[in-house]
Amino acid sequence: MEIDLALAPAARMTLNQLRLKGQRSIHFAKESDSRRMNILKSLLTIPSITTCYVVKGLNRGSEGAARQLCVMATVSELSPSEQYKVIFDLDENFLAADRLTLGRQLRSRQNKTQVIFHHLEPYQEQLLALPDAFAWAFARGGRWRLALRSLDLRIKHLP
Repeated sequence: MEIDLALAPAARMTLNQLRLKGQRSIHFAKESDSRRMNILKSLLTIPSITTCYVVKGLNRGSEGAARQLCVMATVSELSPSEQYKVIFDLDENFLAADRLTLGRQLRSRQNKTQVIFHHLEPYQEQLLALPDAFAWAFARGGRWRLALRSLDLRIKHLP
């Protein structure tokens, strides 16, 4: 998911307003259906470009392999002439593999210095709620995927 850095503060404010009292972050899978739809409607007002990578054909338990394919695809789409700040949802199970893949991909593209990446918890970066919600709705299908129709959504199938 890509958002203009100039729009990030306003987007964070929107997300903070959506959090319930005592809630450190929004985790879409843990919300009720009615709250999910309200959150989704609010999130769709935030200008963003979202790429949904679809990985099929891997065995159960291959989440790590699927994640690495998505990390590689993300880096491959970065323009060498631009600067990026990339933030991944922190999952300690994949942190070492992510760093290895990111380093290898960036070195091969000759643009390592133009990309800064971080792994953060959702409460540390509220914007992580956007891809969480969009991915959940896309994967759920039906009315949830239909709700994404106003989103600038690009679907890419990975081998």
